[in-house]
Amino acid sequence: IHAKLGDFIQAGGRLVTIESPEIASAYSEFIKENSDLSYAHRAYGLAKDLYDIKALPQKDLKQAENDFIKAKVEFRRTRERLLSLQVPKEELDKPLSQQTISSLYQLYSPIAGTVVDRTVTPGQSVNGDPTQVLFTVADLRKVQVIADVYEKDLGLVKVNQGATVNVEAYPDIGFPATISTIGDLVDPTTRTIKLRAVVNNEDQKLKPG
Repeated sequence: IHAKLGDFIQAGGRLVTIESPEIASAYSEFIKENSDLSYAHRAYGLAKDLYDIKALPQKDLKQAENDFIKAKVEFRRTRERLLSLQVPKEELDKPLSQQTISSLYQLYSPIAGTVVDRTVTPGQSVNGDPTQVLFTVADLRKVQVIADVYEKDLGLVKVNQGATVNVEAYPDIGFPATISTIGDLVDPTTRTIKLRAVVNNEDQKLKPG
């Protein structure tokens, strides 16, 4: 774990390192298929040479060609598997002897923001489920405030209009805001409409929730 709850992290900042036996297994298969492809390539080249001097029947040449095609397909499959596991393409493009593929997978934050939730602990097992959330990073420098507007007051508000937000935590401070969206549906029980406003929160006085 590289980022703790409450840490501010830059875009591209490292959040967590995951040890992935899946990468190690996929890379072993990649090396095997690379070797098989090299062998099939040489065998096909030799078969063509022998066929040209009429030292090999056509069916054997066809067999060598089919083996070469199959080897190319299997090699491409294992390469795509590694790419899907986020192994860098630049690394796979290097000669095999120069590749440094690690079974460690790094997870980076796509945005600059504050770590507001962390659901993973050191040693915990995680899987490839895209719905599994390990970290939540939020840019708290701007927050959204949702308010209920009574139906009778709808004509008093419009998008991009300035507003002031007051909260119980700071009764003496009015936070400048800008209305960003106004809902289209009226709640039949409360006869209100949802309004969303954006508030500058550079000093992070306002807390989500």
